[in-house]
Amino acid sequence: MAANILHTFIILVAIVSCSHGVDVVRNKNFRLPSTINPERYHLKIITHLENPKNFTFEGQVEIVFKVSADTDNITLHANNLNINETSIQLKSSNIDGFQICLKDVKKVEENDFFILMLCQTLLKGINYELRLDFSGNLSDTLFGYYRSSYQNVDTNETKWLSVTKFEPAHARSAFPCLDEPNYKANFTIWLGHHKALKALSNMPLEKQVPMENIPDFVWSIFEESPPMSTYLVAYTINDFDYKESKSETTNVLMRTWTRSNCIEEASYAAEMVAKVLNFYESLLGPFPLKKLDQIAIPDFYKGGMENWGLVTYRHTALLYNPNSTIGWNKYDTARLISHEVAHQWFGDLVTMKWWNDLWLNEGFATYIAIWGVQHLHPEFEAHQIDPLLSLVSTFERDAKLDSHPLSAEILNVTAIRNHFDSISYRKGSSILRMVHMLMGHEPFFEAVRDYLTKYKFRNADQRDLWSVFNEVGHRHKRLDFSYDMNTIMDTWTTQTGFPLIKVKRNMDTGCLEITQQRFLESSTALNEDGKKCWWVPLSFTTSSEINFNATDPRVWLECDETENVLPLELCNVTEPHEWIILNVQFSGIYRIMYDPISWQLIGEALKSKKFQEIHILNRGQIINDALALAWCGYQQYDIALDIMEYLHQEREYLPWSLVFRSLPDITSMMEPFPQHYHLFRKFMRYIIAPVYHHLGGLNNSDSFDIPRPFQSRLKYRAIQWACRVHLDDCIQSAISYFKQWKSSQTPDDGNEINIMPPNLRETIYCTSIRHGFKDDWLFLWQRFKQSQDHALLEALACSISEDMINEYLSLIFDPENQMTNHSRMHAFKAVAESEIGSHLARKYFIENFEELCKVYDVGRLVTALVARIYSREEQRQLNDVIDAMKIQCKKMVTLLPTAMDTINFNIQWIEANLEIIKIHLSRSLPKLGIPVND
Repeated sequence: MAANILHTFIILVAIVSCSHGVDVVRNKNFRLPSTINPERYHLKIITHLENPKNFTFEGQVEIVFKVSADTDNITLHANNLNINETSIQLKSSNIDGFQICLKDVKKVEENDFFILMLCQTLLKGINYELRLDFSGNLSDTLFGYYRSSYQNVDTNETKWLSVTKFEPAHARSAFPCLDEPNYKANFTIWLGHHKALKALSNMPLEKQVPMENIPDFVWSIFEESPPMSTYLVAYTINDFDYKESKSETTNVLMRTWTRSNCIEEASYAAEMVAKVLNFYESLLGPFPLKKLDQIAIPDFYKGGMENWGLVTYRHTALLYNPNSTIGWNKYDTARLISHEVAHQWFGDLVTMKWWNDLWLNEGFATYIAIWGVQHLHPEFEAHQIDPLLSLVSTFERDAKLDSHPLSAEILNVTAIRNHFDSISYRKGSSILRMVHMLMGHEPFFEAVRDYLTKYKFRNADQRDLWSVFNEVGHRHKRLDFSYDMNTIMDTWTTQTGFPLIKVKRNMDTGCLEITQQRFLESSTALNEDGKKCWWVPLSFTTSSEINFNATDPRVWLECDETENVLPLELCNVTEPHEWIILNVQFSGIYRIMYDPISWQLIGEALKSKKFQEIHILNRGQIINDALALAWCGYQQYDIALDIMEYLHQEREYLPWSLVFRSLPDITSMMEPFPQHYHLFRKFMRYIIAPVYHHLGGLNNSDSFDIPRPFQSRLKYRAIQWACRVHLDDCIQSAISYFKQWKSSQTPDDGNEINIMPPNLRETIYCTSIRHGFKDDWLFLWQRFKQSQDHALLEALACSISEDMINEYLSLIFDPENQMTNHSRMHAFKAVAESEIGSHLARKYFIENFEELCKVYDVGRLVTALVARIYSREEQRQLNDVIDAMKIQCKKMVTLLPTAMDTINFNIQWIEANLEIIKIHLSRSLPKLGIPVND
């Protein structure tokens, strides 16, 4: 009786409320309406991999949801699915058997909306059950529910598998759902598949039962999951084997899956995942699931995907063979596994509310991974290497006017995908490291654990995070009670860019005047954007009280209530003859421009025998800041070159890695000017020869197995640049290796060069061609024709003979040569970027651009060509043909503005710096005992 009365009441309310339904069809917002909240999904998927001509799946989804606001429609996401509209069922969970009337189905394809228009109103607070039947094709892209394959090495048979990649918004292409991260729900997943194959999903397998209506098919039924977002749902059908991980500290089942012939290469990944999971449990709290699988997929969009309990990886990224890979590949694998396992807490257990705060996932996973790798592999020195790479990557991207805030508004699904960039990953990690440095180790991780506990199985945004840090910071007195973390951190996360801190000594008062502005890749681009203000934690140390462990802020550079910069004056912190270094251990996300006297004092300290008293991270920071400030026009190159002199005694990878990052740009600018480049090359030989010989040089091919892997990388890079700047030992060693290869009776069957790491092979090839003869060039061309090795294509462009380069250009585009278009583009680009070939490539392009435009992606060609235009005359020559190109080669039009910007930058750089560098080197080289005129 009571049920009938309630039934009648619901119908009456529905009649009265129909006119208040939300017209979702006319709603241009691409976000789902917030009228229902899913609580449970029961998902059944049957996958067909038996017939390559019929890769399909069909399924059924039951969604239990609660209504949060009265509504007469339900909006779901569905994309490229065939939904059986006649079988849709909707009923109230509160009234047994009460069916809801379906009036119509509408679709808004641009938003992937599938809208059920109801003839009754769903009431707030009531639970309902929706059932839909659907089918689709396994995708041939790397998104959604897609197919992949590999060749069985024993039978040469193609073996097929299926796998999901739902991040950020592709679950909707596998089953109808509310495909936004804030709609968390429990999932029970049934996978139907052939009994000869295996099924994996997020949760442990509960049982497997035969399928009644399809012969030889079974249902693999998985346990119900905790609440999770749709983009983290994962399942795969495959014939893989696994290697189980053993752990004494956790009962979590851990398996690493791959095809059977690669199972031994999964050993390191299986070992690593167990160790890093154990470490994270001690650092972050218990892992919330019963099992953690990781699987190597032949075709995968990126390195890895953090699906909860089933992490998917690109095959080559997960597997590691110590006999065939170089040392730092192990670092890459360790870092990737540490990153994806960290996501099991950051992103999976606690998920951002919306993709504007993607950095809460990716920044945390990137930063926590540093601690995972450092704990398990201290020899990689990840605690220094990775933060530095994150900072420099942040600087390079965030100095551009077209960068974006860390927490940025997202207006469509495409913008979500664009958000997966170095800002979310690297800047996000750097932000967290900065907070870690100012909070201290224990308070930082106490706040992290509080955050994970408070929001577990839920969603959070950055204000939720900073509120937790605010509380812990005040509790531990790491943050002044008058300061608020939300106010401070908003300046770092909601505005684009990062600050340049200017330090000026007042020689009359002895005080330091400190100001800030936005750092941009061109100092001439400053406008209102440059007046942004950040709350900057300033740490510093001086020569009289050297302490590079004190990373907490000594003082803050603040903003006022209207977000204007408050200038800062520091007095009595250093004597006029003492150096002061700000940003201890490169803990803050800012560059520093000192006054000339301060730069001079720092340079003298670095060039002294006590240079190692300055922390290695600060040595890297100082040289990176000096080079960046000169490159971008904030100060002249005499300061940077003076600082670089200290590298003559530097033997560590980290500072050198930042120099190597800058050298290609400077070198390419100077190469076309022989008198200037001659001096610069002498200077480079002076600073690089000691580290080259210290690490064994090129003539000692047995010395590449160095216990500290990144010192091996330093050796490779030192060899590359030693040969490039004509260090005699390097040149003669390279030529010797090449001659041995050339004299072989079977040069295509292998040689001593081929067993070296790829970048060393490229150095030997290029050096031998640059300093060799025509028969050397022809020998290498024949080797390319046999191997199609692109490293040889690049080396062939190293010739300094214009006749050989012209012949090479003819060969590149000769249809008689069996080269792919990709290879032709690669070769042309190598010529255009070479020491001699840039003007020859430009001439060839101008004379043949009509034919080139018909066949090739001229964008890549033009980008390579304009990178080496350095004069107004060369610019005018190019301008003469631009109009014709725009008419006959439409692909050119969108490239021209960027191309012109590049040319203008080059010309301005040459005009501003070339003579200054020449004058400085002419004065400094004799002081270093290097003759200028030999």
